[in-house]
Amino acid sequence: MGGFNPLALSSFIAKKSAAARWLSDPKGSARKFNYNDYLVVEVLFLIHDYLHVWAYTAISSINPRLGFGLRPITEKNIEDFVFCHLLSESVATVGLDYWYLSTVDLNKVCPIGSWRNTLTVDYREKFSDEYHKFNPELEVQNKSFFEKIHRFYCSGIFGGFNISAFISSPIIMTWLDKELSYGETQRVYTRLWLRSLAGMDTNIPRRVLARQVSCGELWKKELIDELGDLLWAKVKKDENLFFKTPSFAGRCWKSPRLKSPDFRFINLMSVRDSNKAFELISRQANFDRNFEYLFYQYVCGFDYESFDKELIKLFDHLVRKRDFPLVRHLFKRQKRLEGADHRPKDLFFLS
Repeated sequence: MGGFNPLALSSFIAKKSAAARWLSDPKGSARKFNYNDYLVVEVLFLIHDYLHVWAYTAISSINPRLGFGLRPITEKNIEDFVFCHLLSESVATVGLDYWYLSTVDLNKVCPIGSWRNTLTVDYREKFSDEYHKFNPELEVQNKSFFEKIHRFYCSGIFGGFNISAFISSPIIMTWLDKELSYGETQRVYTRLWLRSLAGMDTNIPRRVLARQVSCGELWKKELIDELGDLLWAKVKKDENLFFKTPSFAGRCWKSPRLKSPDFRFINLMSVRDSNKAFELISRQANFDRNFEYLFYQYVCGFDYESFDKELIKLFDHLVRKRDFPLVRHLFKRQKRLEGADHRPKDLFFLS
């Protein structure tokens, strides 16, 4: 089960995954590891996450006084940090999906029989004539598009297309229907993630979490412009753009010790596997919201090859039951994975 934390300046993969097997022999053929395109998808998400990390270091370098990743998160400044994290999402999505994947045939770049050509966005440059029938001014392969996407993630408004485009063009509907949902989801998830890191209440109505993010301040406009220029140079001009280790490295935002751990954002592997620790979890966790994430994190700590496959038939029932001591009892004879990295404590699992 993969997690994500750009503050760690690292990407994380499952110990037993297509990507892990490929990285054990990276100079050999990747084709043998790409059953059902699992490897391609995992590697693309590693690139997506890398661009998140790159954006965090870039933001810290461009505007160090902001204290992004370092200054304590409060109710007064959290919206500034929401803006910045969404900016890293814009970097990852525009850089990989819009400015690269949409312009290439991935199997020609890496001929291993992959049918995959998109990751998080169903936009393709080969359909540009169709897009321009309804929005002649659309210019995706242009630096200005970065600002357009980021303002969309902040506001939920994607200008240039009317309802007739959705009705008349399945190509446009497939692309924008997913994006419109994705934009709102990103605002919700970002606020939950930052509130979790700050130890704030995450039991907030979705309409509050999904509200618009302000992006009209001068410093925000300047940050969008400069980061968009850097991303264009990195992706389109293939420039090696790196930044010094950010000020938050080694002392970044970390969630406090919580009475009620939220396993949408807490790495279960960081909890010592002891009866006492899991007993506390079973009593303290808010299972109404995140038991499913606790359950699947726990399950992913077992060796699948030797796991009793009959138990898998019980998974849906166990998730509904929300009885963690029962889960531990049922799985007590199953083999645990050895040698897994237990760090960091804070990982973004929500999806």
